[in-house]
Amino acid sequence: MQRTGIALGALIACLLAVNTISIVLIVRQRTQNIRLEAEIGRQRSEIEALRAQREELLEHAAQGNIPSVRVIPASNPGAFASVKESDIPGRYRWFESEKNRGLIALNADHTFTSLNGQKSDTYRWSLSPDQLVMEYNRMTVYYTNVEAPGIYLGVRTDRKSQRLERVE
Repeated sequence: MQRTGIALGALIACLLAVNTISIVLIVRQRTQNIRLEAEIGRQRSEIEALRAQREELLEHAAQGNIPSVRVIPASNPGAFASVKESDIPGRYRWFESEKNRGLIALNADHTFTSLNGQKSDTYRWSLSPDQLVMEYNRMTVYYTNVEAPGIYLGVRTDRKSQRLERVE
């Protein structure tokens, strides 16, 4: 009889432990689902905003009033002629209109990693004898002056000044 009581107690303890673990896992999963649902909602809002922007552009195109693409010419032809492509990859402090925005990394595969650590195939850089060009999703930065080795000055397509300073 005593063995039966001990076995029954052990069985109840095991069931309580398994139930507790199951409840903890369910709560963690629900919390993660809530976070993911919020992220999906944010992404849906962004997609809808982009669709509205697209529709507006298509409407302008249908009316024939699409603004011409702004091309920013190299302000200092040949400024990057002495910069080798192998000199470019590394980490840089990025300044926008003289405000320190943080660190970005230009990678050897001609991509770069953004401030939040995001790497995307749409984030690309290219080097020519006249300039270093960095292309983001919605903007392009034209670095046209070399202030010193690893320090590049330029301007975005919206005319905001840009500066890169190599840190590594």
